[in-house]
Amino acid sequence: MNHERSRSLTAGDQSAASPRRGVALLASSTKNDPSFASCQQSGLIALLAGPESAMSPAIEAATPHRQGRRSFHLTHRRLLAGVLILQAGLSVRLVWANTAFEDEANYLYTGHLEWAHWLHGATSPTLTAFPTWLSGAPVVYPPLGAIADSLGGLAGARLLSLCFMLGASLCLYETTQRLLDRNAALFAVLCFAVLASTQLLGAFATYDPMAIFLMAFGTWLGVRAADAGMFARVPLLAGSGTMLALACAAKYATALWVPAALAVSAIAAWQACRFRTGVITCIVLSAWWAILIAGALKFAGTLYMKGILFTTLARATSAESLLLVLNQSFGLIWILIILSFLAVLASFSASRSVRAICVCTTVAGLLAPLNEARLHTTTSLWKHADFGAWFAAIAAGYLLARLAKIDARPAWSAVLVGVVAVSLAGSVHYATTMAVRWWPNSAGMIKALSFVRPSTGPIWMNAYMVGDYYLHDQVYPGQISGIGFNFPWWDSARRTEITGAPAVVLAIKSRYFAVIEIDGQAATPAEYEAALRQIPQTPGYQLIYKKPWTYHGDRFYEEVWKRVNA
Repeated sequence: MNHERSRSLTAGDQSAASPRRGVALLASSTKNDPSFASCQQSGLIALLAGPESAMSPAIEAATPHRQGRRSFHLTHRRLLAGVLILQAGLSVRLVWANTAFEDEANYLYTGHLEWAHWLHGATSPTLTAFPTWLSGAPVVYPPLGAIADSLGGLAGARLLSLCFMLGASLCLYETTQRLLDRNAALFAVLCFAVLASTQLLGAFATYDPMAIFLMAFGTWLGVRAADAGMFARVPLLAGSGTMLALACAAKYATALWVPAALAVSAIAAWQACRFRTGVITCIVLSAWWAILIAGALKFAGTLYMKGILFTTLARATSAESLLLVLNQSFGLIWILIILSFLAVLASFSASRSVRAICVCTTVAGLLAPLNEARLHTTTSLWKHADFGAWFAAIAAGYLLARLAKIDARPAWSAVLVGVVAVSLAGSVHYATTMAVRWWPNSAGMIKALSFVRPSTGPIWMNAYMVGDYYLHDQVYPGQISGIGFNFPWWDSARRTEITGAPAVVLAIKSRYFAVIEIDGQAATPAEYEAALRQIPQTPGYQLIYKKPWTYHGDRFYEEVWKRVNA
């Protein structure tokens, strides 16, 4: 062996004659290059120093480096795919858990009416009133949801929402990895995916998932523009402002998180260039968004402005306690509240831009609880919390990525996974409870109403939106009325129009309604109890369906009464 080695060295092979010298030159030329750190730590340089090496040292070092990078990227892609599959699975299990919620029924029915108006010129008073009391533009999400509903029913519309939520998670990953790194991005998506609100919205056919996706996409475009060339930066910023404006059109309340999206885009420009560039980016993006919103309002007219004021800007306050609102907020996003606050503290040892990212996203995560506490209501808290959670997940991902670097041993990794697992267990139970128990399953009620036709006569329903959605092929627009419209009635004795519980009682006494459905939804206690007392006392009504259901410990009955010959 030694003789053969000596003979090869005297053969004049320069590259093989001094492998150690070549490796020494390579090590000296790359000792300041962090990309070779993994090669040096794994002993590849020492391996190359072996006398049998016949390849160039640079090639020997670079080849494992490229393979390591490919392996690293492949691992992250697989982990990201696993998180997205987990998110999809958590939502898919809820798609068929219950029948349509009132909001789902309302927006899908609105979409069908919009298509009937566009394609056939059909119109109704209900269609005209939609812009004044819906929380989003009726021409943005409802027509899209109606297409999915026509193709796959309620399940199809809910699966469309799942696609929007998965898209929001992808945008979260891309945004976080550009602001921080890949590890933080992966943790951020994981924290967002396991939230109860994320699970529910992935199986909820309303405008909320679409608005979250558009907000997330607009934020990512703004962050992506930070390190783009001049010719690419302008269309990216224009697209960012357009997506944010469209998100606000889909759901008016999205405007509450637009400042956070603008701030994140500005911080990304600050990181890529300098602070002044970030300020200019924020000003330009804000101006473009404001121009689009102003133009949309001018084009839409006063009906849409009334709807924005009624549902968002001048929304009526409720009587729920501040403690109740904060308690439900913590129950929904407790893991993000804790992690994002700790991330702010940890960021003081990092750069100013990272600190700004953590502070900005943490504040965004608190906007929904603070706004709902101001209104003393929890009606839309579980949906609005997910808008802020998308931002707060960035700070949470940063903290978990830093914690993961403390110790590489499996025991420490198990601790971090355990934190997420505890959150997942609680959120799965919470989401299941909401999907199954927050509103009654209307399958039996709709089956009991299968006899309804246009000739049946006026129908009064607590769940009038659900009735419009499921029975729209059996009734004419306006045949179903409900408490949500403050049912009016002419009091001939007092010669005046009345609404509310007195109007409902007089209409029932007069046997005006051919069918009555009552279940306690969308009704004040006075209206519900008054109708519940009056129906059995009025001759000529027969109970054809009755089913109990429970909401927050209170027991209600879903009943269907049919008018018969007295």
